[in-house]
Amino acid sequence: GINNPSARRLNLVFTGINYDVDTIRAIAESFIDWNQEEEGLFTIEPFKSNKGKFNIWYINKTLTLESDITEWGDESGDWGYTDMIKNCSLPNWYGYVFVNKPGRSSSGFGPNSATVILSEGDSGPAAPIHETGHLIGNLADEYPGGRQE
Repeated sequence: GINNPSARRLNLVFTGINYDVDTIRAIAESFIDWNQEEEGLFTIEPFKSNKGKFNIWYINKTLTLESDITEWGDESGDWGYTDMIKNCSLPNWYGYVFVNKPGRSSSGFGPNSATVILSEGDSGPAAPIHETGHLIGNLADEYPGGRQE
């Protein structure tokens, strides 16, 4: 495999909400595009030439929320995914949580943080790649004329 847990690498950790484990794995593999067959993360620089600096992990569990998922930051908090990712006990992890709900994605910044990608089904790699810029690159959004909501 590609993983080397003892190596000093960035650990990309994938899970989901209101998806099954197989669907999360398929969405993540499409986004990662390790073999560089489509337009995923490892087809663009600087990721393409630094593949050896990443481990890829899937949490063999997803969350199902019975109630309707409302806005980010409501009383449901992080919907329970933070503890699930932290329990994987990997150092230097970057979490990806795919949520089966339309809406606006959001991201943390830096290691031991996560990005939440909201979409119905696999919407392709564009949103996760964008959120990776925040998560791994600590990049902020820039808008002409200032921040847009």
